[in-house]
Amino acid sequence: MPHPTTMKPQTLTLSGGHSSKIVLGAPAHDDLTEYTAELLANIHLLSGSSTLYCKFSDPLTYDQLLVQRGIKSANTFLIFGGHGDESQLLGPGAKLGAANCRKLRSPFYTSAHIYLGPRFMLAFCCWAGVQLGDWFENQTAGRTFVGFEDELYLVLADGDYATCWTQLLVDLAKAMLNAPDLQSLEKAVQDSYQSALNKFPPHQDKKNRWGMLMRGYLRRQSESVRAIIS
Repeated sequence: MPHPTTMKPQTLTLSGGHSSKIVLGAPAHDDLTEYTAELLANIHLLSGSSTLYCKFSDPLTYDQLLVQRGIKSANTFLIFGGHGDESQLLGPGAKLGAANCRKLRSPFYTSAHIYLGPRFMLAFCCWAGVQLGDWFENQTAGRTFVGFEDELYLVLADGDYATCWTQLLVDLAKAMLNAPDLQSLEKAVQDSYQSALNKFPPHQDKKNRWGMLMRGYLRRQSESVRAIIS
């Protein structure tokens, strides 16, 4: 699989009319998270909502981020890219001496943070749609959540691949903001994945070196994505 490379910034519009603060949570401590952090950095959400890009390479928790950035309202939209497990979103591990332990991870968002919000959460990471999804469904009201109940695989390349992932994130965010009910949200999420798949048709595989792999990863994500409106 290729490694991340520099991408050209993209202007992508997110509509919805909500006055919430959009927080882009971007841990960056290994190849995957450095890539997803760059994807988030290239999202420009223009909706009347203020957008805050939060890249971090040291351990940080959600409540600490809110304090550091002066975010007082629970009416936020957190888009998180990185690692996760069934019950939490994960950030970088602590550095030991001069060594940067890229494989170590620390809790970023756990059950202890549920009461803090956000109103919307897009967890673009492995497994968080399982237990964390249950908590959003059963312990909150008026919240929207999209996450995954499986490992999340990405083609880590720029060009059309990075553009596709970035557009997918924006399309999922649009779906979450605009869906009036769960059935509409689930359909909009699947439509977003179909649109992404359409960018890599089999007859263009000679042009798109990683086209077959993209289709496989996109289908796997679409089958494991979980949408919740509590």
